[in-house]
Amino acid sequence: MFWFRHSNMTLGKALLVGALSLFIYVFYCEAKVFGTTCTSSNEKTVCTLENMVCESGACACKAGYNGDETCSKIIGGNCKTSNTCPGDANAVCQSGKCACKAGHEEKESVCTKIIGVNCKTGNTCPGDANAECKNGKCACKAGHMEKDSVCTKVIGGNCNAGSTCPGDANAVCTSGKCVCKLGYEEKDSVCTKTVAGVSCSSDKTACGSIENAACDTNTNKCKCNPDYTMHFVKCEPKNSATMMEICTISLMLSVLTTCLIVLI
Repeated sequence: MFWFRHSNMTLGKALLVGALSLFIYVFYCEAKVFGTTCTSSNEKTVCTLENMVCESGACACKAGYNGDETCSKIIGGNCKTSNTCPGDANAVCQSGKCACKAGHEEKESVCTKIIGVNCKTGNTCPGDANAECKNGKCACKAGHMEKDSVCTKVIGGNCNAGSTCPGDANAVCTSGKCVCKLGYEEKDSVCTKTVAGVSCSSDKTACGSIENAACDTNTNKCKCNPDYTMHFVKCEPKNSATMMEICTISLMLSVLTTCLIVLI
Protein backbone atom coordinates (compact mmCIF):
# COMPACT_ATOMS: atom_id res chain seq x y z
CA MET A 1 0.00 0.00 0.00
CA PHE A 2 2.99 2.25 0.54
CA TRP A 3 3.61 2.53 -3.20
CA PHE A 4 0.02 3.43 -3.95
CA ARG A 5 -0.05 6.13 -1.18
CA HIS A 6 3.05 7.79 -2.55
CA SER A 7 1.98 7.80 -6.17
CA ASN A 8 -0.79 9.29 -8.20
CA MET A 9 -2.06 5.79 -9.08
CA THR A 10 -5.04 4.45 -7.16
CA LEU A 11 -5.62 0.74 -6.46
CA GLY A 12 -8.41 0.68 -9.01
CA LYS A 13 -6.15 2.07 -11.70
CA ALA A 14 -3.43 -0.43 -10.80
CA LEU A 15 -5.86 -3.34 -11.20
CA LEU A 16 -7.00 -1.95 -14.53
CA VAL A 17 -3.41 -1.68 -15.78
CA GLY A 18 -2.70 -5.22 -14.59
CA ALA A 19 -5.73 -6.63 -16.35
CA LEU A 20 -4.86 -4.76 -19.53
CA SER A 21 -1.29 -6.09 -19.41
CA LEU A 22 -2.56 -9.66 -19.01
CA PHE A 23 -4.94 -9.16 -21.93
CA ILE A 24 -2.12 -7.92 -24.14
CA TYR A 25 0.07 -10.90 -23.14
CA VAL A 26 -2.57 -13.54 -23.75
CA PHE A 27 -4.04 -12.16 -26.95
CA TYR A 28 -0.93 -10.66 -28.47
CA CYS A 29 2.30 -12.01 -27.04
CA GLU A 30 1.14 -15.64 -26.63
CA ALA A 31 -0.78 -15.57 -29.90
CA LYS A 32 2.37 -14.41 -31.63
CA VAL A 33 4.00 -17.69 -30.62
CA PHE A 34 2.02 -19.42 -33.35
CA GLY A 35 4.02 -19.00 -36.55
CA THR A 36 7.08 -17.52 -34.84
CA THR A 37 10.37 -18.26 -36.54
CA CYS A 38 12.26 -21.02 -34.76
CA THR A 39 14.95 -23.65 -35.06
CA SER A 40 15.34 -27.12 -33.62
CA SER A 41 17.79 -25.74 -31.07
CA ASN A 42 15.48 -23.06 -29.63
CA GLU A 43 12.17 -24.90 -30.06
CA LYS A 44 11.48 -25.26 -26.33
CA THR A 45 12.15 -21.59 -25.56
CA VAL A 46 10.36 -20.11 -28.58
CA CYS A 47 7.45 -22.51 -29.18
CA THR A 48 6.16 -22.29 -25.62
CA LEU A 49 2.58 -23.53 -26.01
CA GLU A 50 1.83 -27.11 -24.96
CA ASN A 51 1.72 -29.52 -27.92
CA MET A 52 3.60 -27.02 -30.10
CA VAL A 53 6.69 -27.87 -32.14
CA CYS A 54 9.06 -26.17 -34.56
CA GLU A 55 8.05 -27.26 -38.03
CA SER A 56 9.58 -25.97 -41.26
CA GLY A 57 11.18 -23.09 -39.36
CA ALA A 58 8.01 -21.88 -37.64
CA CYS A 59 6.10 -22.71 -34.44
CA ALA A 60 3.06 -24.92 -35.20
CA CYS A 61 0.81 -27.40 -33.47
CA LYS A 62 2.05 -30.97 -33.65
CA ALA A 63 0.06 -33.63 -35.55
CA GLY A 64 -3.30 -34.41 -33.98
CA TYR A 65 -3.69 -30.95 -32.47
CA ASN A 66 -5.67 -27.99 -33.77
CA GLY A 67 -3.85 -25.11 -35.43
CA ASP A 68 -6.06 -22.51 -33.73
CA GLU A 69 -3.28 -20.96 -31.62
CA THR A 70 -4.31 -23.10 -28.64
CA CYS A 71 -3.06 -26.45 -29.99
CA SER A 72 -5.97 -28.35 -28.48
CA LYS A 73 -6.33 -32.08 -29.19
CA ILE A 74 -8.60 -32.78 -32.17
CA ILE A 75 -9.89 -36.27 -31.27
CA GLY A 76 -12.53 -35.90 -28.58
CA GLY A 77 -12.89 -32.18 -29.15
CA ASN A 78 -16.29 -30.58 -29.67
CA CYS A 79 -17.62 -30.10 -33.19
CA LYS A 80 -20.81 -29.46 -35.12
CA THR A 81 -22.29 -32.48 -36.87
CA SER A 82 -22.26 -30.80 -40.28
CA ASN A 83 -18.64 -29.62 -39.89
CA THR A 84 -15.38 -31.44 -40.39
CA CYS A 85 -12.61 -31.70 -37.83
CA PRO A 86 -9.84 -29.50 -39.30
CA GLY A 87 -6.34 -30.63 -38.54
CA ASP A 88 -6.94 -34.35 -39.15
CA ALA A 89 -8.20 -35.41 -42.56
CA ASN A 90 -9.19 -38.82 -41.17
CA ALA A 91 -11.38 -37.46 -38.36
CA VAL A 92 -15.13 -36.86 -38.59
CA CYS A 93 -17.74 -35.29 -36.36
CA GLN A 94 -19.85 -37.91 -34.56
CA SER A 95 -22.43 -36.97 -31.94
CA GLY A 96 -20.82 -33.58 -31.45
CA LYS A 97 -17.30 -34.99 -30.95
CA CYS A 98 -14.38 -35.46 -33.33
CA ALA A 99 -13.59 -39.15 -33.83
CA CYS A 100 -11.60 -41.29 -36.26
CA LYS A 101 -13.55 -42.31 -39.33
CA ALA A 102 -14.10 -45.94 -40.33
CA GLY A 103 -10.92 -47.85 -41.08
CA HIS A 104 -8.82 -45.65 -38.79
CA GLU A 105 -7.79 -45.70 -35.13
CA GLU A 106 -6.26 -43.12 -32.83
CA LYS A 107 -2.53 -43.57 -32.47
CA GLU A 108 -0.45 -40.90 -30.74
CA SER A 109 -3.41 -38.48 -31.03
CA VAL A 110 -3.62 -38.94 -34.82
CA CYS A 111 -6.21 -40.96 -36.78
CA THR A 112 -4.07 -43.62 -38.45
CA LYS A 113 -5.15 -46.00 -41.21
CA ILE A 114 -5.52 -49.53 -39.80
CA ILE A 115 -4.61 -51.51 -42.92
CA GLY A 116 -0.84 -51.65 -43.20
CA VAL A 117 -0.10 -50.54 -39.65
CA ASN A 118 2.33 -52.60 -37.57
CA CYS A 119 0.87 -55.23 -35.24
CA LYS A 120 1.90 -58.27 -33.26
CA THR A 121 1.01 -61.67 -34.73
CA GLY A 122 -1.97 -63.14 -32.93
CA ASN A 123 -3.36 -59.75 -31.94
CA THR A 124 -6.43 -58.13 -33.40
CA CYS A 125 -6.47 -54.89 -35.38
CA PRO A 126 -8.94 -52.72 -33.41
CA GLY A 127 -11.07 -50.41 -35.49
CA ASP A 128 -11.87 -52.91 -38.26
CA ALA A 129 -13.60 -56.18 -37.37
CA ASN A 130 -12.64 -57.63 -40.76
CA ALA A 131 -8.90 -56.98 -40.38
CA GLU A 132 -6.33 -59.27 -38.80
CA CYS A 133 -2.60 -59.30 -38.12
CA LYS A 134 -0.61 -61.00 -40.89
CA ASN A 135 3.18 -61.02 -40.95
CA GLY A 136 3.33 -58.11 -38.52
CA LYS A 137 0.93 -55.89 -40.51
CA CYS A 138 -2.84 -55.38 -40.29
CA ALA A 139 -4.50 -56.76 -43.42
CA CYS A 140 -8.00 -57.68 -44.56
CA LYS A 141 -9.25 -61.15 -43.63
CA ALA A 142 -9.85 -63.78 -46.31
CA GLY A 143 -12.91 -62.91 -48.38
CA HIS A 144 -12.48 -59.18 -47.80
CA MET A 145 -10.78 -56.39 -49.72
CA GLU A 146 -9.73 -52.87 -48.82
CA LYS A 147 -12.11 -50.19 -50.06
CA ASP A 148 -11.88 -46.60 -48.84
CA SER A 149 -9.50 -47.77 -46.07
CA VAL A 150 -12.09 -50.29 -44.77
CA CYS A 151 -12.06 -54.10 -45.20
CA THR A 152 -15.20 -54.84 -47.20
CA LYS A 153 -16.72 -58.25 -47.95
CA VAL A 154 -16.01 -59.35 -51.53
CA ILE A 155 -19.07 -61.55 -52.10
CA GLY A 156 -22.07 -59.35 -52.84
CA GLY A 157 -19.95 -56.29 -53.51
CA ASN A 158 -20.38 -54.20 -56.65
CA CYS A 159 -18.11 -54.82 -59.65
CA ASN A 160 -17.80 -54.00 -63.33
CA ALA A 161 -18.70 -56.60 -65.94
CA GLY A 162 -15.63 -58.48 -67.07
CA SER A 163 -13.51 -57.36 -64.14
CA THR A 164 -12.16 -59.55 -61.37
CA CYS A 165 -13.17 -59.48 -57.72
CA PRO A 166 -9.86 -58.89 -55.88
CA GLY A 167 -9.77 -60.43 -52.44
CA ASP A 168 -11.18 -63.81 -53.50
CA ALA A 169 -9.59 -65.71 -56.38
CA ASN A 170 -12.69 -67.90 -56.69
CA ALA A 171 -15.16 -65.05 -57.12
CA VAL A 172 -16.35 -63.64 -60.45
CA CYS A 173 -18.35 -60.60 -61.50
CA THR A 174 -21.89 -61.49 -62.55
CA SER A 175 -24.59 -58.89 -63.23
CA GLY A 176 -22.56 -56.23 -61.45
CA LYS A 177 -22.07 -58.27 -58.28
CA CYS A 178 -19.23 -60.47 -57.05
CA VAL A 179 -20.38 -64.09 -56.69
CA CYS A 180 -18.68 -67.45 -56.26
CA LYS A 181 -17.74 -69.11 -59.52
CA LEU A 182 -19.21 -72.45 -60.59
CA GLY A 183 -18.19 -75.25 -58.25
CA TYR A 184 -17.77 -72.92 -55.27
CA GLU A 185 -20.10 -71.69 -52.54
CA GLU A 186 -19.75 -69.02 -49.91
CA LYS A 187 -18.61 -70.23 -46.49
CA ASP A 188 -17.44 -67.80 -43.80
CA SER A 189 -17.34 -65.01 -46.44
CA VAL A 190 -14.98 -67.06 -48.64
CA CYS A 191 -15.76 -68.93 -51.86
CA THR A 192 -15.14 -72.55 -50.90
CA LYS A 193 -14.82 -75.47 -53.31
CA THR A 194 -17.78 -77.86 -53.38
CA VAL A 195 -18.14 -81.44 -54.58
CA ALA A 196 -19.20 -80.05 -57.97
CA GLY A 197 -15.95 -78.10 -58.10
CA VAL A 198 -13.76 -81.20 -58.09
CA SER A 199 -12.69 -82.12 -61.63
CA CYS A 200 -12.47 -85.75 -62.66
CA SER A 201 -11.84 -85.27 -66.38
CA SER A 202 -8.27 -86.61 -66.29
CA ASP A 203 -8.70 -88.89 -63.31
CA LYS A 204 -12.00 -90.72 -63.02
CA THR A 205 -11.05 -91.88 -59.53
CA ALA A 206 -10.65 -88.29 -58.27
CA CYS A 207 -14.05 -88.48 -56.58
CA GLY A 208 -13.04 -91.56 -54.62
CA SER A 209 -11.84 -89.41 -51.74
CA ILE A 210 -15.35 -87.93 -51.40
CA GLU A 211 -17.69 -90.34 -49.65
CA ASN A 212 -20.96 -90.99 -51.51
CA ALA A 213 -19.78 -89.17 -54.64
CA ALA A 214 -18.98 -90.30 -58.18
CA CYS A 215 -17.69 -88.78 -61.41
CA ASP A 216 -20.38 -87.34 -63.68
CA THR A 217 -19.12 -88.24 -67.16
CA ASN A 218 -21.33 -85.56 -68.75
CA THR A 219 -19.68 -82.70 -66.86
CA ASN A 220 -16.44 -84.40 -65.79
CA LYS A 221 -17.14 -83.10 -62.30
CA CYS A 222 -17.84 -84.97 -59.08
CA LYS A 223 -21.47 -85.42 -58.18
CA CYS A 224 -23.23 -86.72 -55.06
CA ASN A 225 -24.93 -90.09 -55.38
CA PRO A 226 -28.74 -90.29 -55.41
CA ASP A 227 -30.33 -89.68 -51.98
CA TYR A 228 -27.35 -87.51 -51.04
CA THR A 229 -27.07 -83.74 -51.22
CA MET A 230 -23.97 -81.63 -51.64
CA HIS A 231 -22.71 -79.68 -48.64
CA PHE A 232 -19.48 -78.00 -49.73
CA VAL A 233 -16.98 -80.89 -50.07
CA LYS A 234 -19.24 -83.49 -48.48
CA CYS A 235 -22.20 -85.52 -49.63
CA GLU A 236 -24.77 -85.79 -46.85
CA PRO A 237 -28.01 -87.85 -46.74
CA LYS A 238 -30.91 -85.80 -48.07
CA ASN A 239 -33.11 -86.86 -45.17
CA SER A 240 -30.51 -86.16 -42.45
CA ALA A 241 -32.02 -82.80 -41.62
CA THR A 242 -35.54 -84.24 -41.67
CA MET A 243 -34.55 -87.10 -39.36
CA MET A 244 -33.00 -84.65 -36.92
CA GLU A 245 -36.21 -82.61 -36.85
CA ILE A 246 -38.27 -85.78 -36.27
CA CYS A 247 -35.98 -86.85 -33.41
CA THR A 248 -36.23 -83.42 -31.82
CA ILE A 249 -40.03 -83.41 -32.05
CA SER A 250 -40.19 -86.96 -30.66
CA LEU A 251 -38.02 -85.99 -27.71
CA MET A 252 -40.22 -82.98 -26.96
CA LEU A 253 -43.37 -85.10 -27.11
CA SER A 254 -41.79 -87.68 -24.82
CA VAL A 255 -40.92 -85.03 -22.22
CA LEU A 256 -44.38 -83.50 -22.49
CA THR A 257 -46.07 -86.89 -22.08
CA THR A 258 -43.95 -87.69 -19.01
CA CYS A 259 -44.90 -84.37 -17.42
CA LEU A 260 -48.61 -85.01 -18.03
CA ILE A 261 -48.39 -88.47 -16.43
CA VAL A 262 -46.68 -87.03 -13.36
CA LEU A 263 -49.33 -84.32 -13.02
CA ILE A 264 -52.17 -86.85 -13.32
